[in-house]
Amino acid sequence: MPKSKTRLSRSLLSILFLFVVSVISSCGSQYQEVDYRSFQESSDPTVITNVNLLSEDGETMLTNRNVFISNRKITKITAGKLNLEGVRVIDASGKYLIPGLIESHAHLQNSPNDLLIYPAHGVTYLREMGGKSHHLEWREQIKNGRLGPKLYITRSINSHSGFERLYRELFLEQYNVTNQQEAYEMIDRLIEEGYDAVKVWSFVSRPVYQALTEAAKAKSFNIVGHIPNTISLDDLWSSGQSEVVHIEEFTKALDGQFGGYGSTNYKEYLQYVKDHSDEVAAKVKKLGMSVGTTLWFMESLPTQALELETLIESLDLTYINPERLADWMPDKNKFAVGEEGKKDPERVKRVKIFWDTYVEAIHIMLDALIKHDVVILAGADSMTNMVVPGLSMHQELESLVNAGMSPAQAIRSATSVPAQWMNIKTGKIAVGYAADLIILNENPLSDIRNTRAIDTVVLDGKVLNKSKREQLLQTIRDAYLQD
Repeated sequence: MPKSKTRLSRSLLSILFLFVVSVISSCGSQYQEVDYRSFQESSDPTVITNVNLLSEDGETMLTNRNVFISNRKITKITAGKLNLEGVRVIDASGKYLIPGLIESHAHLQNSPNDLLIYPAHGVTYLREMGGKSHHLEWREQIKNGRLGPKLYITRSINSHSGFERLYRELFLEQYNVTNQQEAYEMIDRLIEEGYDAVKVWSFVSRPVYQALTEAAKAKSFNIVGHIPNTISLDDLWSSGQSEVVHIEEFTKALDGQFGGYGSTNYKEYLQYVKDHSDEVAAKVKKLGMSVGTTLWFMESLPTQALELETLIESLDLTYINPERLADWMPDKNKFAVGEEGKKDPERVKRVKIFWDTYVEAIHIMLDALIKHDVVILAGADSMTNMVVPGLSMHQELESLVNAGMSPAQAIRSATSVPAQWMNIKTGKIAVGYAADLIILNENPLSDIRNTRAIDTVVLDGKVLNKSKREQLLQTIRDAYLQD
């Protein structure tokens, strides 16, 4: 048989296999959806009294303030004692008020239960980075009162062709672009369908990348994403891409320039990153480009690779969609070295050097980005391997502070900064801003870990106290345990 026919046959068999796998998976992908209506709250007029609130610049706590909420917005802020009747009053004496957190890199995937998990952890706004049609539907339902974080939805684009494109579009609802004309048509399509931005993936071809960025610029449509493997940093600088969604994209690009690091030259690579990080950060700042973080996820990779069981034991995974959770376990986790591999000391050494170096390079790059005052958007990459929705935003803030941010800077990266990027009136405690708030028992400016000390969440004017939030999470746990 001619080689071309052999390759075609193999391609057809691969597509057939993937099709069968997808059908089998879809048949077994049933889990119980929690009835969110039992947790619905009204947006009644409310006053939070006697609270220490975060100043608009995010630098200090203003003492003994009263925050008036009506029609889902902050309507007045006063100081001193009040005599109130006819409104819901939350006495927050001795407590601390900050804006609700914005998760700038989330993956809701197919589980509507996640819409309840995020606000239970104080996350009131999400940027969905792998948007699909059902996410658009959820966004409209939330606008109309469904309990859940507000959504900014980004659609991902690849440039697969042939049978692989057909498979991905038919069964995975992925969009692909292979030429300039398709790029312009795709941007028009995304705008018409209601997406907020387009995200480019690592495997987008250089011509397609250039066409997509040109098309997005022409329509004043935000284009974010990875730095595709097919382009250089010079291509990125001239593209008009408004955000790089992982710090690691820059260190990977520098690794490409370096020629690839390994267990014998990793120190030279780290020096190379140190030598070039300021130059990269200065260019990002000059262009007004923003950078997403996903730092905790990257920091977890050495542990996922070699000590996954330890990480699993340290996290509450009881409210994770069982379908997704299965992919995080040792037998499926794509980062984990198997038991046989761990028996090889040289392999373990190489893996440890690789991931430790990977993380250290990201820390070097983040330090330069902070120093050059680049716009940094805190995002956890939630629902990626071991990244627990809701909880992961608090882990991300802690990682950012440990890496050199002040608590105030970290909080701004998850409140006012992404809100300004999205051009929305949330992320600050100010008159006219959305009533998306968290009442904390401890001061997060003293210790960033105090963002976890949540007493009450106010989501679009709806009040979720501690009891309600715990009940909500337990209901999800119970639903998954029944499967």
